Amino acid sequence: MTHNSEQAQGRSRTRRFARLAAGLLAVLLIVGIVAGVLFVAVFPTSDYMAQRDELAATKAELDATRADVAALEAKLGDYNDRVSVSRIARERFSLVYEGEQLYRLSIHAGDAAELPPEWLWPGFARLVRGG
Repeated sequence: MTHNSEQAQGRSRTRRFARLAAGLLAVLLIVGIVAGVLFVAVFPTSDYMAQRDELAATKAELDATRADVAALEAKLGDYNDRVSVSRIARERFSLVYEGEQLYRLSIHAGDAAELPPEWLWPGFARLVRGG
């Protein structure tokens, strides 16, 4: 009888081990499925969110650029007629028509304005300093 009871215990252990292995396999399978679903759902979602933020920033930059273009196109209208071009040439560049004379006032050396050394327009510095 001891032999039968040992065989029964062995079968019982084998059944418990089989149930334990089946349970462990089921848990691993569920964990794998959950991990797969998270991998498929979460990573593309984070990429989508990053792309959405980048798209919003790009759209804002595009809107700002379009506003700049519209302002420059409006300003361009000032440069399309001869009167405006003539006025700008006289004011900014001291240009004169043929036959006209340009007079400049000179300043005494002691009264000359001091300009910073990094001044970008040397022609203007000569005009101010009288040289």
